[in-house]
Order: sequence, then C-alpha cells, then structure tokens
Amino acid sequence: MSRMFHLIALFAALLACAGSLRAVEEQSADSTFVIGGILTQVGDVIPPWSEEAHDSNRILQFGYRLTNALHIATRKHVVERELLFTVGDTLDTLSLQETARNLRAYPFINEAEVTPYTDESGATIVHVRTSDNFSIAPGIIFEGGGGGTTYGAILTETNLFGLGKRVAGQYIRETGTVNTTTWAFEYKDHRVFGSRWFFHLYAEDLATGSQIATVMEYPFYRLSSQNASGWSLDFNDSYRRMYGTTSSRAGDIVAEIPRRYIGGNAWYSYRWGDHYHRTKLTSAIAWYDYSYSGLPRTIVDTHYTITQADTTRTPRRGYQLTASIGREAFTGFLTSRFLDDFLVVEDVDTGWEFGATGGVGIPEKPTHELYGITGVYGSYANVFGASGDHIVAAEATGVVHLADDHGLGRRTWSNLVTDAWVHWYWQGLPIQTIATSLNWYAGWRMYDPFQITLGGDTGLRGYATNQFAGNRRLLLNVEDRIFPGWRIFTVAIGLVGFADAGYVWKADERLNPADLHANVGFGLRVGNTRASTSRISRLDFAFALRGEKRIMLAFGSEQVFDLFNIRPTPTRD
Repeated sequence: MSRMFHLIALFAALLACAGSLRAVEEQSADSTFVIGGILTQVGDVIPPWSEEAHDSNRILQFGYRLTNALHIATRKHVVERELLFTVGDTLDTLSLQETARNLRAYPFINEAEVTPYTDESGATIVHVRTSDNFSIAPGIIFEGGGGGTTYGAILTETNLFGLGKRVAGQYIRETGTVNTTTWAFEYKDHRVFGSRWFFHLYAEDLATGSQIATVMEYPFYRLSSQNASGWSLDFNDSYRRMYGTTSSRAGDIVAEIPRRYIGGNAWYSYRWGDHYHRTKLTSAIAWYDYSYSGLPRTIVDTHYTITQADTTRTPRRGYQLTASIGREAFTGFLTSRFLDDFLVVEDVDTGWEFGATGGVGIPEKPTHELYGITGVYGSYANVFGASGDHIVAAEATGVVHLADDHGLGRRTWSNLVTDAWVHWYWQGLPIQTIATSLNWYAGWRMYDPFQITLGGDTGLRGYATNQFAGNRRLLLNVEDRIFPGWRIFTVAIGLVGFADAGYVWKADERLNPADLHANVGFGLRVGNTRASTSRISRLDFAFALRGEKRIMLAFGSEQVFDLFNIRPTPTRD
C-alpha cells in the first residue's frame, strides 16, 4: 500500500505543477472600439422579426400565437449570464461569435445573434438577440427495424421555469427476442446556482438491471479558459446481453452475463498558449470495483459457455492514475444549415487536437501487481473547397492496459480498444447534402463480454436487428439528404437516398471483402424547426443486396449519424 501512497503523492505534485503554469494570453481584439452598452432582446418561439411572424395566413398566425402563449419563455438573465464580454471591454469579434455559439448550444434556444452597431451618439453597442425553441416536449417513442420495435413515452422540459434546467422522464418498451421495460429519469443543470459548474444526474431501471450516474464538471467554457475539472460517480448492477453469432441464432439473445460495477473518477485539466495553438495537460484518478455473481442467464434454448480466454468472471478492484498531454489548435467557427437538421443553425468548430495518455493501475484485487496504461487520441475538423461546401470531421482513439490480465493467472496486456471514424459532408448540389460516415471499432482481451452488433437501426438498415455480432466492426454509410423546402407550420419535410455497407467479425476471423453486407434504400425525414429535442423523425425503406432479398423498414428519431458522431437520444441534448 505504501507504493500506492507514493503514486498518489506523485499525482498530487503533477496537479500542483500544472496549476503553476502560466498562460500566454493573446488579445484577439480587432479594433480599438470600446463596448459602450449591451442591448439584450429575448424573443418567443415565433419572434416578431421571424419570417413566420409575417405570414398572411390567419390559421397559421393563430397557431404561432398559441405556440408563443404555451411555451415557457427564457428569462433575460439566463441569456445575459452567457455573455463573454461586458461594458467597457474592447470590442472583440471572436468573443461575440463564441457567445452566440454558446447560446445556441442550449437546446431551448433556437436563434442567437450577437452583433455590434454604432448608435446616434457614436457609442458602440452590442445587440444580443435570441429566440426560443418549444422547450416542453411530450412525445411518443416509436423506433425499430429488422424485426425489433421500441416504443414508449417521454416528457422532457429543457427550460424549467425559464431557467435553463432540464428534467426528463421516459418509459420504454422493447419487443423482439425478449420483451423489456425501461424507466428513466434525468436532471441537467448547466449553471449550478449561477456558476459555471455543470451537474448531471441520470437513473434508470430496466429488465437487465439498474444504473445511477452523476457528473459534476467545470468545463472550458470559452477559448481563453485555462482550467477545467470534474468528477463522476457510477453504480451499475445489470446483465450484459450476448447475441448469437451462428446463422440459426443470428439476432437472438443467447445469454445475459451478470455484472456489478461501482466506480468514480476525478480529473483536472490545464492548458496554456494563445487562442489558436495550445498545449493541454490533464491528470485523473479513477476508482473501480467489478464483481460478478451467479451464472450466465440463458434466454433461448442454446448453449453459451465462457471460454478459457474469457476473464470476465474475475472480480477486480483498484485505482488508476493517468496523465495526458496534448496539442490543440483552433482555426475558426462556422455556422451552417441543412447538415443534420433543416433550417436550424448548426455550429462547426474547426481545428485539430492530438495527444497521448500514460499511467499506472494499482489493483487491490485479484492481485497487487501494478500495470501500465497507455493510449493515444486525435481529432480533426475542417472546411474546404472554393465555396466552403466541403466539411470533414474525424476522430481516432486507442487505449490498452499493459500486463493486466490476471483473471486466469496470466500476465499480459488486455483491454485494447480502438475506435476511429471520419465524416465528409458536401453541399455543392442544390437543395441537398451528401453525408458519408466511415467507422471502425474493435476490442481485444476485454474485461467484460465485448460484442458489437449490426442490423436494423444500428447501421445496416436492410437486415434484421442485431443480425450480425462480433468484436470488430467496419461500417460505411452514405446518404443524399434532400431538403426541397416543403414546410407545414414549423415542420419541414425532406427526402433521403442511402446506402449502407459493413460487417462485424470475431477475433479469430479475418475480414474478407466478400463477407461485407450491403443495402440501398430511400426514406422520409420530418424536421421540427422549433423543437428542443428530437428535431428529426425518419422513416426508411431498405433493400438488402446480399443474403435474403427483402425490404426492411427502419424508423426512429434523429439521423442515423451526424457530423460529429454524437447522435442524440430522447434524454440527451
């Protein structure tokens, strides 16, 4: 244990060293004008300056007025507390742009414009104008494809009392190989007691177990921020589902592996340099406790065994101390439309980041032998082309535990996970966007049963839900998203043509291009331009090009993938 205390002391010294670094601040002021006043204007869902407010149709005008009357208006101070400037500051275009971006990041805000002008006296005034989304969202969850269906109800309020707090509750029923029921509750507070601290609480109870997770975080809330920190706690008592990999059991849940996990982590990050090129140092300490009880629960009449190479039944407890150092660059802000949503302004931050992580694990169980941790990460986003109609975003990560596989008396590396994706969007054609996604995901010698599935709503829309299972995945999605301008009230209607290709395979297999499965199809997209959640609804018809020839139906909320690979769910912004 003395070795552990020495390492924790080393970790504390590393934090102190990071905190003593001094940033090289660079003013991005582009003029000598001084802000003489700030005018804040908070608008309704349909503000008087919007295109809809000037519609001559009386029925639509009645609907717009009713929408404004029913929605919870954002309080003025909620907008004003996000301003990254104040009266007396030198006018800085970058701070104005970043303020607008931060405001639009809130789901209850639809429009955010921050523009300077000169009044009659010659003073420089900054005009901050926002409009709201309809923040309360009672809804029906209906999603499926390939023989599986998920349905339920959800009630979300993203702007509780006009203060920007989020509360959500949902009930979900899943049918297919087995029937399951899920209850979930979520609370988010982006500004705890008006501070910069973010708090998130999530709890769920479902057929395979229960989970409670909480996060407290102080983020890098602006480009010039130097410090960020946070902690999280997680309790999970559940069964991990395993799906059949043989043709006779494809898509079936063949077993459920019990697992109980309690853990948490705390981290601190410091960065120095100017707005555009910086170095970032992050230190973290994590605590984990895995336990396993009982035998795998068999779902269907088949045999599931844990092989000698499987260490998932080994209880584990210990600590991990890690440090990451990276280099990041910011190149600019971009606002666009018709990427993943319809008329909604979508923000794209361009730049890159790369770095490496190293650390040590201090196990208490099953052994006391230290092990190493190492990894790399990188991300990239850019806009290019003569008219700026090409957008590329990419990310790659890899992490491995060194000499940490004591489950069966072995001493070798484990928990190697690699994940990489690249997205390319092109808006060079009229009223449409070409969107592509290429994704790789794989794991080797994992603690837990590790399995990836494809089919239905998970990437291959022309095949049955979870039809393919393994621990390596390669997936390509291409969509032509067509936005013809059809609108009814605040609802926009679009079309899509798509093609999917991919496969998953096991560790003892090699990918053969002839094994790839593919489908083509078309679909309908319905977008609510004033909704704070689930802005896109989709209905897809897909035809499999290999295997059994049939037409499959897939439907749900949000796009199958988005530019930054963060597909929203009903309870996540």
